[in-house]
Amino acid sequence: MLFNKMIEAVDTHTSGAPTRIIYNPLTPCLANMAQTLAYWKNNHDWIRKSLMFEPRGYSEMTGTAIVLYPLSFFKRSLLWIDIL
Repeated sequence: MLFNKMIEAVDTHTSGAPTRIIYNPLTPCLANMAQTLAYWKNNHDWIRKSLMFEPRGYSEMTGTAIVLYPLSFFKRSLLWIDIL
């Protein structure tokens, strides 16, 4: 089977709330988190829609995407994508 797009995520529960953490594709960190959020909205919103809503998710699903900091003290951060 051939795929032209592949998303990798881990499903967890945080205090009883379902959470989906997307770890591939990694989101590059731009100058600040506001620009990173805008990048996600413009380039990856289809991922949020396909993983947060039916049939793969549901209305109470919380979602995050891992943000990669290439040259920083902080190596990773989370971008909350369920509230876009």
